[in-house]
Amino acid sequence: MRSVVALFQKNILSKSELEKLSAIIEKIERNTSGEIRIAIRKNRGWREKNLSIADLAVKEFYRLGMQRTRDKTGVLIFLLLSEKKLYIAADESINQMVDEGTWEEIAESLSNQFKKGNFFEGL
Repeated sequence: MRSVVALFQKNILSKSELEKLSAIIEKIERNTSGEIRIAIRKNRGWREKNLSIADLAVKEFYRLGMQRTRDKTGVLIFLLLSEKKLYIAADESINQMVDEGTWEEIAESLSNQFKKGNFFEGL
């Protein structure tokens, strides 16, 4: 499951849902130049206490090597469960291809689903 990096969270996503999500992402990636990953973290590390959610997401983006995609089209959906926060980090080429406000709209849609407890459906 290369596409979904997760600390297993009971009642968030089951192993079956993680596998389905990974398969969906792989199918999308076959038809685009994009690389999509989802990182789910329960808590921030003690050294990260002063970082913003955007900083944490970008840090994870680089940790996963997503800046090395051939066409600079990596997209990371980063969830920080303990703070009920999410951030979408995208590389420069994919950012040039999407309309302004797209990531915010997607984040709002995800957030609305998460508030209803629909984590799998949201993602």
